[in-house]
Amino acid sequence: MSERAYTVWLNKFRHDIFYKTVGEWQAAGKKVTTRDLDDLADMINWGTGRGALPKWTQGKTADILSAVFFAPRFATSMPSFVFGGAYKATKGVMDHNARVSKMWANSMVSFIGSGMMWLEKLHIMGAEVELDPRSSDFGKGKFGKHRFDFWGGYQPMVRYMTQLVTGQRKSISTEKIHDIERLEVTSRLIQSKLNPMA
Repeated sequence: MSERAYTVWLNKFRHDIFYKTVGEWQAAGKKVTTRDLDDLADMINWGTGRGALPKWTQGKTADILSAVFFAPRFATSMPSFVFGGAYKATKGVMDHNARVSKMWANSMVSFIGSGMMWLEKLHIMGAEVELDPRSSDFGKGKFGKHRFDFWGGYQPMVRYMTQLVTGQRKSISTEKIHDIERLEVTSRLIQSKLNPMA
């Protein structure tokens, strides 16, 4: 029942943002095109944990993906928002249609800025803060054994990408930098996205 309640709330949240944004565009006297609506819907979905999946994964294939992987749409939401959003933003600027581009840019700045602000506040209060993206504690504040993560599950993707690029990992216990096989990083990434039963 809690899952059902959360799903209903999140759908209502998406609905409200969509119609509030469209209403603001119309109140400003701007012509709203079908592409504007499609781009807006994509941004809202990606920004609230409902990422893009390939067309071949529709129907029964999507059910199989959900059985093997834990929340596949959530796993793709961050890359969809960052890279898909950047593509749409660039396209919007080139087409002189910057409505959704501004929305994407504002969301990115707000998300990163607020997270960094909270990390700075924790640091001022005496917490340990890890800023090395090769560490699994990256972007977290730590008081003793308690860790605080403000990134809503998006932080691990940054860590895995950094480890893939550098081929290095920072140990939590020793704080030393170790070389790591990129295949192992890929394996850990896939394993972290598996459904618990899988």
